Amino acid sequence: MRGRCEPGAVAIDYAAQGVRIAIAPGLTRTSITAGVHQDPVLLAAIERRIPLGRFAEPREQAEAIWFLASPAAGYITGTTLVVDGGFDADLGILPLPGQSF
Repeated sequence: MRGRCEPGAVAIDYAAQGVRIAIAPGLTRTSITAGVHQDPVLLAAIERRIPLGRFAEPREQAEAIWFLASPAAGYITGTTLVVDGGFDADLGILPLPGQSF
């Protein structure tokens, strides 16, 4: 690698080894986000910022990874697959505690 860390550079540097792409998972319902799900006000504020209106399920992230590892994605390289329900496309800004959008 030539001192670069962005996904496109990694894909170029390691294409011969089969490294092609990065995945950027969005907010996913896991034990790490359990605290958010226990606070209905915070959960509602965050979910309002996600165009699909909800956190991803772990299965949905896994399916994206499965696709990328499959022959169907064999010619995809040098990019990042964002799996976030549209959050990033909608500016990806979360409210601060005590703030609402």
